[in-house]
Amino acid sequence: MTDSDDHALFLTAMNDVSPLKQTQQPYQPPRSRKCPQPRSSEEQRLPLDPLVLLDTDESPLFRRHGVQPGVMEKLRRGGYRLDGSLSVLHLTPEQTRHALLVFLAEVQRRGGRNVLIVHGKPREADGPANVRRSYLVNWLSQLEEVATFCVAARKNGGSGALYVALSKSEAQRDHTRELHGGRAGQR
Repeated sequence: MTDSDDHALFLTAMNDVSPLKQTQQPYQPPRSRKCPQPRSSEEQRLPLDPLVLLDTDESPLFRRHGVQPGVMEKLRRGGYRLDGSLSVLHLTPEQTRHALLVFLAEVQRRGGRNVLIVHGKPREADGPANVRRSYLVNWLSQLEEVATFCVAARKNGGSGALYVALSKSEAQRDHTRELHGGRAGQR
């Protein structure tokens, strides 16, 4: 079969086809600005530079004052049900920061407490996975809603991910007080 035969077959097959009318303009993505504006006051508060890189073999660990050591231990072992996970692999630091804030806000809105954030295994000190991890550790420790975080258990990514426990919302605290007859937090 030659090209002219193919063309003739195509024309025969398309004989009764009419083009669709275009009623909408094609989507045009907005032009990116050279210097994107911060999306929220929290994004302004979480710096993109300067960044102190963590050692690749360092295991980040953070526990806010008032969080019981047993809570941290259970989190380290992967003992809590995860209410969501976020992968920031292949994201720029700015995209990572925005994704983190949106994700944590959504988890809290749903009443979630424990999440997994996958950043990739840090193999080189200045490699992208370690840069993302260093930013995450810096930002998570600054966010008031974060109660504690640590390296994930091997089953959930090990050194390539972090478990993050969020503080209880006021509604969750009230519920706990009701369950325990108002004794929660009293000693």
